[in-house]
Amino acid sequence: MHRLLSLSTVLCLVNCLFSSPASAQEIWFGTSHAVDLMSLFAPDAPWREAASRVKVFLLGGAYMNRAPQADIDRLVADLNRRHIAIALGVGVMESAAPATHPACGGQGLVEGYGRTQLARLHVAKIKHAGGVISYIAMDEPLWFGHYFNGHRGGQPGCHSSIPEILDLIRGPLAVYAEAFPGLILGDTEPTDIAEQPAWQSDLATFASGFRRQTGRPLAFMHLDTPFKHPGEEGLTVAFYRAVEQLKQQGLVEKIGVIYDGTPDDRSDAAWVSDAEAHVHLLEDKDRLHPGQAVIFSWMDYPQHALPESSPGSLTGLVDFYAARTRQTGGESAP
Repeated sequence: MHRLLSLSTVLCLVNCLFSSPASAQEIWFGTSHAVDLMSLFAPDAPWREAASRVKVFLLGGAYMNRAPQADIDRLVADLNRRHIAIALGVGVMESAAPATHPACGGQGLVEGYGRTQLARLHVAKIKHAGGVISYIAMDEPLWFGHYFNGHRGGQPGCHSSIPEILDLIRGPLAVYAEAFPGLILGDTEPTDIAEQPAWQSDLATFASGFRRQTGRPLAFMHLDTPFKHPGEEGLTVAFYRAVEQLKQQGLVEKIGVIYDGTPDDRSDAAWVSDAEAHVHLLEDKDRLHPGQAVIFSWMDYPQHALPESSPGSLTGLVDFYAARTRQTGGESAP
């Protein structure tokens, strides 16, 4: 039996078809190499709107290794004043000192590895500054510990088993957790995992093993998409859907997406433009609903974090993303 649709039903259908999906509720932000990095931490720094939208500032482990204590003191004081939590993205697979040059893997030789001694250094620097590390984002232990072959002419990967990887992360994570009892632990992994054999089973094994070992699920899984590789859009969607299943099983609490440009970008404006295009691609076209948006660059660009009024700055990208959140009422995916 055919019925005429009510006006309210028609309007609902139009809205569902043409409105943008909800953007992430949490915005994570950080940079480790911008030429104006320390300018972010002045009271009158020109990122007031962006700072009001950022929940977490992400520091890289390599930056923490080399940063002078005076810079950490200034950074922590300003983030505390702004009520922005600190996250550390860091390798946590235990390894010997670089001088020993292990046969495979190793801190300073392959990404994803660290040392308990470095974890203590990070803790000491943040505590000296009066700060708290609220989050640890593990630096791709499944990828670099299990799948990574090594770069041509460089240090090979170890192809460790997943139980071995879980054992390697115990020591460094214990240092951070002991120093900061409320610490929230999550992971970052590249979406290239989705083209590996048995990757879904491996991902589930890692997540379930982490829960058994720590007594809690991964608080988040951040997806790192190397956008310049062919087929990455499909791999990202597949990886995201697999993590959604882990979330339903209580193995992951939140899903995040790293929004960045590509290594081929040769200007701040080009990098930010590509990052914005990736937001549109994954959220508007592919209808992904990450709970966390991570705006961070490990690449040569953008070289400027400020001012937020510049369309080629990192804080300008934060404002771009925050505007999407306001348009959707600040809702995140269920």
